[in-house]
Amino acid sequence: MTESDHSKTKLEDFRLEVARCIHCKACSLSDADNPSGGFHPGCPAWHAMEWEAYGGGAKMWLARQILDGQYKLGEEALDMLYRCSTCGNCEAQCENELPTVDIIEAMRAEAVKAGLGPLDKQKVYSKAAEEKRNPYNEPHEDRTAWVPAEFKLKDKADVVYFVGCTASYRLKELAVSTMRVMQKLGTDLTVKEDEYCCASPLIRVGKVDTIPKFVKHNVELFKAAGAKVVVSSCAGCFRTMTRDWPKYYGKLPFEVKHSVNFIAELLEAGKAKLKPIKGMIATYHDPCHYGRHIGQLIKSKRKRAEWFEVPRKVLRALLGDNFVEMPRNRDHSWCCGAGGGARAQFPDWTMDTSIERIREAEATGANTLVSACPFCETSLQAAIEKSGSKLKLVDIIQLVEQALE
Repeated sequence: MTESDHSKTKLEDFRLEVARCIHCKACSLSDADNPSGGFHPGCPAWHAMEWEAYGGGAKMWLARQILDGQYKLGEEALDMLYRCSTCGNCEAQCENELPTVDIIEAMRAEAVKAGLGPLDKQKVYSKAAEEKRNPYNEPHEDRTAWVPAEFKLKDKADVVYFVGCTASYRLKELAVSTMRVMQKLGTDLTVKEDEYCCASPLIRVGKVDTIPKFVKHNVELFKAAGAKVVVSSCAGCFRTMTRDWPKYYGKLPFEVKHSVNFIAELLEAGKAKLKPIKGMIATYHDPCHYGRHIGQLIKSKRKRAEWFEVPRKVLRALLGDNFVEMPRNRDHSWCCGAGGGARAQFPDWTMDTSIERIREAEATGANTLVSACPFCETSLQAAIEKSGSKLKLVDIIQLVEQALE
């Protein structure tokens, strides 16, 4: 799927990359369409805190000081290091192509090693993930309680649907919609009851010691099921399987696809046709983990552009000219604010970040906001309710299910 992969995991691995940061501050901005001229804000932390220390460039300089022995990581740096959704805007805007997200996560791993991180509320969900195999502290045996009686889970199938923690325990309707759509399209499909968390909640805050166990369990589980393809409807899980699992397992014995791409391929192959949806004007929120986190692995500009077009092709097929774009989209999308452990630790800042996205969506004239990530959708729905917005929020898979009926 990608032309390159990030294989480094430790801060020392990034010494040469860190040295390339020229502190230009472009990582704080978004080079997106702005009819009024200039740049949009791009870094949610810098935008909110109004202090350069919270930007990507400052974090690169912090990494350089740590590597050069000029600074010993201490508690005074933790807020700057963790008040970051690791959205990847800094990585997308960097002309020197620095893997800023990987470097930030490597510093967080150093903080954990030093007994400083993660922060208190992040420790709660990290502990739950390690002990209950999900960050919501729900019983592991209830992971597939959402599966309706109409679905008969098989031991083996060509395609395994990796549901993820959020859809398994919180947005169960998304899991059901995904299963229904894939079955309607003739997919030989199953779900594994002993699926573990993908480990993203642990990786993002630097708790890396238990990650190999999680990754090995899931890979071997899906391998034993005969999976040729593992499909995820969660952008965070998809990113983790694509960009992180190979670091801890090596080459995966199956292909990983996001449900949007999987279903788009089936539609293009003529497996089904979509009926146009009437009365809806929709705009699309690019999840950071599905969009630029994967897009940055694709070095060809043409192929990267094609990557961002996949969900848009589906939406145009559903809505025609009633699909409208926000100014900040694709590589330059504004983050919902929830990733990187931010939502658990900094709920007020995350809410403000999400509300800014809601206002941007409203300004397009849309009545519906569409995304492809249950975690983004949880955060954005809370922002809709908090701000009193009249926007309706829906996952793209749920729209496809509606159009297939």
